[in-house]
Amino acid sequence: MRSHAAGRRTREEKRLLLGVWYLRTTTSKHFFQLPSMPFTAYMRWCLSNLEGLKEYKSDMLLVNCIRIQHLTERIAMPLR
Repeated sequence: MRSHAAGRRTREEKRLLLGVWYLRTTTSKHFFQLPSMPFTAYMRWCLSNLEGLKEYKSDMLLVNCIRIQHLTERIAMPLR
């Protein structure tokens, strides 16, 4: 079993974090009672890391979906 003591995350964990953020923010629009999850500097780093590695073709799809959703969140913020 891998230890998290070093504070390192696998690429799979980074994908999972970004995927959870994406699902949470998209569903919060449909169910108005859910607060959106903040997009952190660590998430931005994970996104850049996955974009640079391009381990899978689907990584670029994830990166683009996250970037579009993050832009949508930033635009919608003043309207709330």
